[in-house]
Amino acid sequence: MSHKIKTQRRYDFAFIMKRDIFYNSIWLNKYVNKFIKQGKKYVVEKHLACAFSTLKFNLKKMPGFLFMNKIHELLPVISSVSKRLGRKYQIVPIPIKSRRQHVLALDAVVKYTKNFDHRTLSGRMTAVLSEIFGPKKNQIVKKAAEQIKTITDSRMYLTLRW
Repeated sequence: MSHKIKTQRRYDFAFIMKRDIFYNSIWLNKYVNKFIKQGKKYVVEKHLACAFSTLKFNLKKMPGFLFMNKIHELLPVISSVSKRLGRKYQIVPIPIKSRRQHVLALDAVVKYTKNFDHRTLSGRMTAVLSEIFGPKKNQIVKKAAEQIKTITDSRMYLTLRW
């Protein structure tokens, strides 16, 4: 077995084994890890617990499960790559693997959280997650819709996929 396959299997196993203390979720653990500064994970976990308690009170639902459902809804299925045809570059759609889909959806939520303007991390997490869980369309959903539109426009170049 090649070294690359061994490393991939080891990564997959570690990927499965790392769970979150709140909802036994890998993705919440990764969400928390994106905000760690100077190795102080307990501070971010405290802010997340505060945000989740506020969301649980406001929404009357478990925010961890809402978070997981929203990550699942935001999964991008197709990505686009520019491919050169003569002098022009055409956008060619390519499918995304399952784990990469989750990573991209989580990155969208993390970027939205980091760009949100609020004084404290718990307030920022609360505001962003309540906006994401809300019935209105938010910035992340609009951005995903734009990506889908550009990819559907470039569907005619699907035969050129690498």
